[in-house]
Amino acid sequence: MNEHIQKFAELAGFNLHNDLMDGHSFHHEIEKFAILIVRECAEVAEVNKNSSSTSKNALTISFAIKNKFGIYD
Repeated sequence: MNEHIQKFAELAGFNLHNDLMDGHSFHHEIEKFAILIVRECAEVAEVNKNSSSTSKNALTISFAIKNKFGIYD
């Protein structure tokens, strides 16, 4: 799990060192949830790229958001 996502999961109260429920670890689900949120944040920057003269900045921000969380698509 990406270290940033892990940090936020722990801050949210997840016990990532002992999170088994019926033998199932939820690391994958937590990471997938975080990735979906980060993609939505990046999309906000991308959608607004044509609404101002700062389209390059919007794409840079979108990339920076994804990069910070280790999401490359």
